[in-house]
Amino acid sequence: MKKILFLHGLNWSGSCPIARALQTELADIAEVVSPDLPVDPEEAIATILDICDRWQPDLLVGSSYGAFLGQQIVKIAGCPALLCSPMFRMADFLESRLGVHDFKSPRADGVTCYCVTAELVAKFREMEKHQFDCYDKFYFDRVWGFYGSRDTIADTRDKFSSLYSTVIEYDGEHTMSPDNVKTVLVPAVLKITETFPRREARYFRHFKGNYYRLVCHGRDSETLDRLVTYRALYGGYGFWVRPERMFFERITRDGKEFPRFAESQHLASAGVPSQKFAIFASGNGSNAENIIRFFRDHECDAEVALVVSNRRSAKVLERAAELNVPSAVMTRDELNDPDKVLPVMERYGITAIVLAGFLLPVPEFLIRRYPDRIINIHPALLPRFGGKGMYGMHVHEAVVAAGEKETGITIHYVNERYDEGKIICQAKIHIAPGCTPEEVAEMVHMLEYRHYPRVIMETFVHAAAE
Repeated sequence: MKKILFLHGLNWSGSCPIARALQTELADIAEVVSPDLPVDPEEAIATILDICDRWQPDLLVGSSYGAFLGQQIVKIAGCPALLCSPMFRMADFLESRLGVHDFKSPRADGVTCYCVTAELVAKFREMEKHQFDCYDKFYFDRVWGFYGSRDTIADTRDKFSSLYSTVIEYDGEHTMSPDNVKTVLVPAVLKITETFPRREARYFRHFKGNYYRLVCHGRDSETLDRLVTYRALYGGYGFWVRPERMFFERITRDGKEFPRFAESQHLASAGVPSQKFAIFASGNGSNAENIIRFFRDHECDAEVALVVSNRRSAKVLERAAELNVPSAVMTRDELNDPDKVLPVMERYGITAIVLAGFLLPVPEFLIRRYPDRIINIHPALLPRFGGKGMYGMHVHEAVVAAGEKETGITIHYVNERYDEGKIICQAKIHIAPGCTPEEVAEMVHMLEYRHYPRVIMETFVHAAAE
C-alpha cells in the first residue's frame, strides 16, 4: 500500500475532516497517517522530518499551515507533494490574531486550544525568510498546488506558479470540503503517485560537478543534530557526513543562486549512466542507430535508453530491437496526452530527448518538462528551408530548386514552433552544379552521421560534467 503523510492546518488536528476523508476514500490502496502537529513551526518541522525518517512516505499532502511546512521539507523527504492552499505568509495572517484560539478538531493529547503570541509570530516570520532555501527544480513538476475559487486567505498562487508547474483550482473555500477531497484531491493522489513513484535510491550532483548517492539522513544519536550521510560516485567512493540543512540548501556564487546538491534521477557512474536519452523517430532510423552505436562505443556517462515512434511499421523499431534498446509506439493522440507520455519517460529515467527524423510536433507539456533538453537535427541551414512540411526529400528538392550553392545541417533546441529553437551548431557542404536532390540528401546524411552524436555528447554529457 502507498504511504501518505497528511499535514493539517493550524486550527485543526490530525483528525480534521480532510484527513478523515482521505483515509476513507483511500482505505483500500493507501495508509494515510495524520499526526497532530505542534503550533510552533520549528517543532512541527522537526516532528515531520522524524516521521519521514522512520516511515518513508510515498507522498506528502498538506493543507494551509501544513502546506507551508510541507513545501519546505519536500526535498528532504524525497517524495512528491500535494499542497492545498499553501500559506507562505503565515506571520502576516497571525499578526492580527494574537490571543487564544480553539482547535476545530480534537487532538490525541487532549489539548483544546493554542495561543498566538508575538514570539510565535516572530518565529514564523523568521522561517518565512528561509522557506524556499531548499527549493530544487527537480521538484518542479513533483509538487502540485490547489487553490479554492472562493479562498480569500491564501493569496500565494503567483509565487507557487513561479516555482512549480501544476496549479489546480477547486470549487470551494480555503479549507477543502470532504467533497473536494473526493472529487479533486483523491484523483490527484492517484495520478501523482503513479507518475512519480518513490525511488529506491536518490542521487545528487554537487554544484562543482561530482555525483553522490544519499545513504541516509536522521539525527545524531548523541547531539540529536540532523545529519546526512552520502557517498561519492567517483574516485574511491568515499563517504561524507554533513549537516542536513547544509546538504539540501541553496547557495549563491557569483551572483547566481542554485542548490549546493541538485537532485538527479540518475546515477552518474558505477556502470549506470546519469544521462539517459530517448530518441523520437518516425521512419528508417539510420540516424537513431548511429547515435545508439556511438554512445555504446564511447566510454561516457550516457546511453540511449528508449526509442519512441509514432508509426508501428517504422524501420527504427526493428533497429532498436536488434540493438536491444527498449521501444514504445505512441499515436498522435497518445503523444499529446501527458498521462500517457510522462510516466513512460519517468519509467526509463529519461533526462533528454533527441529527435531523429520525427515528423510530429513535440507537445508543449513535454517541452516544459524538458527545458533545453530536447534537440532536433534539420537537413538544411535554418532559418531557410524550415517549418511545417520541410522534411526529408522535400527539403533537398527545395534547396536544389532554389539554386543554392551550399546546404547542410542545423542542430537546434526544440521550442513550440517548427525549426525555430535556438541553434546549437551548423555544418555545411558545397552543392556542385547539376547536383540532384538525391545526391544532396546523401551528402547531408554523411554530415548528420558525423556531427549529431558529437553534438549530443557536448550538449548533454560534457555540459553536465562541467
